[in-house]
Amino acid sequence: MEFKVDYSDIQKFQVHIGKKLIQFPNEVREAIRKSTLSIESQAKTNLTNNGSVQTGLLRESISRKVYVNEGIVSANTKYAEGVEKGTRPHIIRAKKKKALYWQ
Repeated sequence: MEFKVDYSDIQKFQVHIGKKLIQFPNEVREAIRKSTLSIESQAKTNLTNNGSVQTGLLRESISRKVYVNEGIVSANTKYAEGVEKGTRPHIIRAKKKKALYWQ
């Protein structure tokens, strides 16, 4: 999944959302919670739909944290970024065995 963000008005947005946080703190927190949950759910669904799931470890490592004015969705595996953004061509070598094998 790829998001493109125009940061040119980010300061205006920060001021605007800061005012809303003061005026409607519960509503803003709930919107952040729902958005973070939705992003986490979509990330897990995308892994399944695009065939990136082999063991489920990456999908299970995706989690969310919701704070007062921000939500964070992250994956806690060494290879998460490679799956999301792709990797350059590289050689895969057997570590403990003499050969790689797939059925």
